[in-house]
Amino acid sequence: MDTNRLITFLVNGLVFFEMGLAIALQSRTYSRLELARSLKWLAFFGFAHCLHEWGFVFLLHVYPFLADPITDTIRIGQLLLLAASFTFLLEFGLTLFRPPRRPPWTSGLAPGVFVTWMIVSFAILPPLIPDLDVWRNVADALARYFIGLPGGVLAAVGLYQQARYRVAPLAEVRSLRMLQIASGGMGVYALLSGLISPPIPFFPGNIINTTAFQNFAGLPPYYYRSMIGLVWTIALIRGLEIFDLETVHMIEGMKKQQIQVAERERIARDLHDGVIQKIYTAGLLVEASAECAQQNRSPDPSLQQAVSAINEAISDLRRSLNDLDKIPVSEPLENALKRATKAYELPHLMHVELTSNLTGSETLSPIRTGHIISIINESLSNAVHHGNAHRVKIQINLSNRLLDILILDDGVGMPSQPVYGYGLRNMHDRARMLGGQITIDGKPESGTSVMLQVPLEAGE
Repeated sequence: MDTNRLITFLVNGLVFFEMGLAIALQSRTYSRLELARSLKWLAFFGFAHCLHEWGFVFLLHVYPFLADPITDTIRIGQLLLLAASFTFLLEFGLTLFRPPRRPPWTSGLAPGVFVTWMIVSFAILPPLIPDLDVWRNVADALARYFIGLPGGVLAAVGLYQQARYRVAPLAEVRSLRMLQIASGGMGVYALLSGLISPPIPFFPGNIINTTAFQNFAGLPPYYYRSMIGLVWTIALIRGLEIFDLETVHMIEGMKKQQIQVAERERIARDLHDGVIQKIYTAGLLVEASAECAQQNRSPDPSLQQAVSAINEAISDLRRSLNDLDKIPVSEPLENALKRATKAYELPHLMHVELTSNLTGSETLSPIRTGHIISIINESLSNAVHHGNAHRVKIQINLSNRLLDILILDDGVGMPSQPVYGYGLRNMHDRARMLGGQITIDGKPESGTSVMLQVPLEAGE
């Protein structure tokens, strides 16, 4: 039996060591996934938990040859490693669990829980529980209940959310399934490690413990933990291939950007050499006709309007040419939003009221800024052309690195069963590419509201 236990603890420790090593050796410097910046805590968990498991291997080998004080010291060290590994797992879960909405105070939550466990276990419990074995079991159980269980559950939920909302849009089915399997295995491991403690004299450890589990399942819980840990680790390592795919997508994006730049230059040349020259010629002909008309009678008002319209079209085309020639650069988000709303502040269209708590220093990449501005422009365009709105309120709120943009108009609203055309579908697609969410709601004769929520830092 000791040989089986020794092999089980050896393999289990090796599994977590390989997980920590695989995560530590993988380069994720250029990844835009939040998972990439959180995995270091999972690597720390793997190394610490590995040492905890290998501590049993060491004790099984040399236990008959060690004095009791040395054995007790090693077991206390194992206890500290167990609590530390669970703390790393808790930090991993807290980092993954909806990072844009994570309150600032949670950055110190995991260390605070660990320090609290240390104070309770090493300062409060020893006078109350003089028996060393009972004290060690109680401290072990408290680490599992208050650090391991919530840490494992949060890690499983956070990993599942990353797989569903960040990996799934990359259209990588295999990595998605592997991460979902890893998330499920992590949740099962959290239950096996967090709920099943050594026997202790109070609930739930006096009912749900290693002895009761072995009597029910036929094997000690560490056998099942070893198997679940192996499945979890293999699935996670395979799921991390998503970073390689992300690099491939990044390279493809750079190639597409180069193609787009070349296409922009071609369109600019075509507009300048073709369309704008034809419109300019048409404008000259209309002006000549107007001069001829003035010699015989008063100018036709419609002719004057045609001249004005052609001149405005030429000005718009020249502005478009300038925009095409410009290489997109980052600019403060507040400036971009103000610039986007000015085009609709003409009296004969509608009045736009913009309120914001931005400081002026927030800057996004040109791609992300472009997506946000395009969504706002589409919303304002719909309010004018489809909603017949006279007033629009745009409220922008930045909190915990999450940007909320609310657009409200006083137009005719939306039909009870709206038909989603190209514009609305495009808004949803842009929100998805921003890693955010958009909600469009409007009842007939009650105006329309557009709610956009996007993190400041996410994948393109």
